Amino acid sequence: MTDKELAQALTEALDERIARAEAAAAPRPAVVRLPLPEKEALPVIRAVPVRQTRWKAAVAALLALVMLGGAGLAAFKLMDRTEPTTPGNTEPSPSEVQTTEPTEPVEPPQVEYDAETKTIHITGTSGYDQADLTPYMQEAQYLEVEDDEFGFSLSISGIIATTDWSRTYLSDFLPFYLFKLDRTTAFTKQYFAQHAPNEAVAAQARKPVNYSYKTVWATRWENSPEQIDVIMGAYFQYMYDTAYMLAMIDPENESWQHQGFAEWFALVNPYNCNYGETAAVSPDYDYYYYADYFRVGGSGDLCDLKEKFLLYDACSWYNLIHGMNWDGNEYETQRITRSDRAKVDSEIEGNDVSIYMAISLINYLVEQYGEEPVIAYCFDTCSFEEAFGVSYAAARAAWEQSLLDRFGDGSETP
Repeated sequence: MTDKELAQALTEALDERIARAEAAAAPRPAVVRLPLPEKEALPVIRAVPVRQTRWKAAVAALLALVMLGGAGLAAFKLMDRTEPTTPGNTEPSPSEVQTTEPTEPVEPPQVEYDAETKTIHITGTSGYDQADLTPYMQEAQYLEVEDDEFGFSLSISGIIATTDWSRTYLSDFLPFYLFKLDRTTAFTKQYFAQHAPNEAVAAQARKPVNYSYKTVWATRWENSPEQIDVIMGAYFQYMYDTAYMLAMIDPENESWQHQGFAEWFALVNPYNCNYGETAAVSPDYDYYYYADYFRVGGSGDLCDLKEKFLLYDACSWYNLIHGMNWDGNEYETQRITRSDRAKVDSEIEGNDVSIYMAISLINYLVEQYGEEPVIAYCFDTCSFEEAFGVSYAAARAAWEQSLLDRFGDGSETP
């Protein structure tokens, strides 16, 4: 089938699916979005589907072949190594971003102890996993870190009082945790230097960020012109990268795309909570959508980024086929509008998905259109249609169809 025939077939299938969905569902109320004044003048990123981009690249390469002979042929062969992306692609491949490991050995940060205030002070620019806190942990009550790019403070006694963690455990945990904060901050700055769609978004990533732990349940933040302050609560050891991204976005009304992108970015970040750890599940794990994950080729290695996205796709498909009324956790079945971490308007288009579904949809958009238009939309610099050239309803239907193409229509399972 030619590209033109394939495009026509996909268009017809999508039109039919949208028509069925519109006929079956009640019309949604109109959504009024009030853009922030400082964001109105930002340039709009208009996405071109990856398939269309590569088609144009192929034409350009053929012209080069005619004009430049052997040099054009070599360029065409190099380009041809990459398979075009289609809505039914079964191999999601997010863009790879270089990690930010220091290229040269770094000195351990300077560690000082103030006996009067019982505070450990740490200063440095990297190498936090080499910091030795053991001599001070039996007496210290507070920890403060000052870096050129980030700061961190917490009450050691507060953590011990609200968890079953010991001072011995914290003396090992905190240096490695600071290492992940440091590398996450550096990775985020590097990522947005490469993928930010405009200067306003890039500037958010350049701001210093201050993390602090408080004995509160929810995470909150303040995004000022000078810096970002992230106050982390009960899940501080897991959600620092998600909280940092939400603070960078700083949405007026937190909706599916903000949560979805923040969680997606936390997965792409190689220094997230699973960094240096292992995570695996076996095919005999009897839990709802895991059987479908293995049925389509899942390996069980959840340290592999593609495997994680495949698992979230399986959960999203399960919700499409079976509904969201099964006893899954907050991420799996609970609509974003009901989440304790996302006080959002249930009437806004797209807020009927769970967090896992939002991650899956964001990853689909990244695969189809690239990072820049996704970031532009998720940072509220343009509307969905301005970013991607299609309506949300059309993109949502195409995403759902891609799940059905991969996992089936539900008749494959009992």
